Amino acid sequence: MQIIEDVNIEGGDFILSWTGTAQGRVNSGTYAASPVRVTGLPAGTAVTVEFSMGTVKDVQFESGTTPTPFERRFYGAELAMCQRYFWKLQQIIELGVPQAGDRVCNLVALPVEMRVNPTVENVTYWASAGSAGTHTLIFLTKDMFVRK
Repeated sequence: MQIIEDVNIEGGDFILSWTGTAQGRVNSGTYAASPVRVTGLPAGTAVTVEFSMGTVKDVQFESGTTPTPFERRFYGAELAMCQRYFWKLQQIIELGVPQAGDRVCNLVALPVEMRVNPTVENVTYWASAGSAGTHTLIFLTKDMFVRK
């Protein structure tokens, strides 16, 4: 199941097309073979696309009533679109060794603007002596955060 963000739906008629043996449906409609037409979607509506068991390849959900040939995207463009929803910070390299009681601030720019303000899980650092500690991450915007 794939949810298409409401900001990507301008309203009107849409068509879902793919190749493969699975059947598809839009917004809990009836499963059918490709293509599936959807008429009169209101603007700003989130859309759910779902497939039955089988194979699925070259999926497109696009405005209009006639499917167009599958459009391949460059890897970097596809990655940037995915990173709007998830991005994992691998590590921050600190220069210098903070002393007890010091506050260390790191400003981290996210690779792309996130869809919403991010949440953080499992933030741990290792001091030079090998003991674990924690940092607090404060999000300034959907573009960057500060680690304190």
